[in-house]
Amino acid sequence: MGAAERRERERQARRQAILQSAARLFRDRPYDDVRVEEIAAAADLAKGTVYLYFPDKDAIVAELASAVLAELRADGIARAEAVRSRGIPAIQGIRLLLGGWTKAYEHVPWLFRLLVLDRPRLLLSGTGGGGVAGGLLGPLEDLVATGRDRGEVIDQADPQLVSRALWALFVGGLLLERRGDVLAADIRREGMAALMALVRGFCVPEPEGPEAAAQVRPAGG
Repeated sequence: MGAAERRERERQARRQAILQSAARLFRDRPYDDVRVEEIAAAADLAKGTVYLYFPDKDAIVAELASAVLAELRADGIARAEAVRSRGIPAIQGIRLLLGGWTKAYEHVPWLFRLLVLDRPRLLLSGTGGGGVAGGLLGPLEDLVATGRDRGEVIDQADPQLVSRALWALFVGGLLLERRGDVLAADIRREGMAALMALVRGFCVPEPEGPEAAAQVRPAGG
């Protein structure tokens, strides 16, 4: 191994040590309670070394969140493409996308609480169209628009407003969990029920009876 390669490996090892130490501290404490010097000490590094890799705590949190949010966006894009190309009902794609949100929360609840309650600016930059995740809500907007074009979603449904309403409801569940009004274990079950109730509210009702069903346009167009 050459000297340059060794230095690069050491640099990456220090970066990962900082991220892992920060994750352990943020898992149990609010954002403002964690100091950079504590992160450095937990990583067995000097405080100044942390600033060589990250300009501030926000940058550390953004790095911790980037992989999770990017994965959610990639999943959403795949759902939207499957609905468009395979004739899958839009509501099914929306349900699976929302389920991905709740699964991600179950996997790293401390990270979502950190973003929602302590650093919402970072999370908003990840939901809108740039920032840490390149936008989470774009694929959901695409699904709503596809459903509207097919007649599965009411004409009055604005994709952007609907996606933001669903996101607000999801975030509201996290706030209730933080307050102790709902258990973390119930977020997925109760949260999904609430989200899907809202989704059904802007979907076109399915016709009743075999004759009416025969008049429904196929999902693929």
